[in-house]
Amino acid sequence: MKQQSGSNAMFNILYSMIPLLGFWLIEKYYGLQAGIIAAVVLSFIEVAWVYYREKRLEPFAVWSAVLIVIMGVISWVTESATLILLKPAIFEGIFAIIFLFSSFIGKPFMAIMAERQLKGQTITTFHSLYFKGLNLRIGIFFLIHTLLTVYAALYLSKDAWFFVKGILFYLMFFVFFAFEFMYSRFKAKRYHEKMESQYAFLQYQQNLAKQIREGKSRE
Repeated sequence: MKQQSGSNAMFNILYSMIPLLGFWLIEKYYGLQAGIIAAVVLSFIEVAWVYYREKRLEPFAVWSAVLIVIMGVISWVTESATLILLKPAIFEGIFAIIFLFSSFIGKPFMAIMAERQLKGQTITTFHSLYFKGLNLRIGIFFLIHTLLTVYAALYLSKDAWFFVKGILFYLMFFVFFAFEFMYSRFKAKRYHEKMESQYAFLQYQQNLAKQIREGKSRE
């Protein structure tokens, strides 16, 4: 069975938006019931497409479809689109909990996944520390966007919700990625400088000890 990397998890979140985008477009022009039907149909198409591509039922896609059906039925009965709009926030909230809780208990999800993906390869102290920090930052990222999505679903228009869930997510992710890229390079440079300094100091101690031994042997 394939291990799901952090990038795959991010991709799953993005393509899970397809049923929601269908709901947003159809509901806007044809009403709530039509929007719910479109979301449910697209969610099952998503499951079928993943199965056709990978010859397996992808748990994320299946649970996404189940959640859309449940929330769609409730929304139909209560005649409220809010529950459908809260679906992406629920998934992102789950991811936020996973990342933040794993950091809290000292078993960061990103570090564990890195060890599995790089099985058989040596993981340096720098990479281990970096993945621990990255795990916490990703958790905070998902938590912030989850709260923004919930607020948009409850208090803003559907157009504003679409902006928060879609465009704003991409903008936030781009800023986050750019920050991580620069921060990782900065930390890597500092780490290598520290290691070189420690190596130089170790060499100095070894040379000094050698000189002392040679001095004593001459006496």
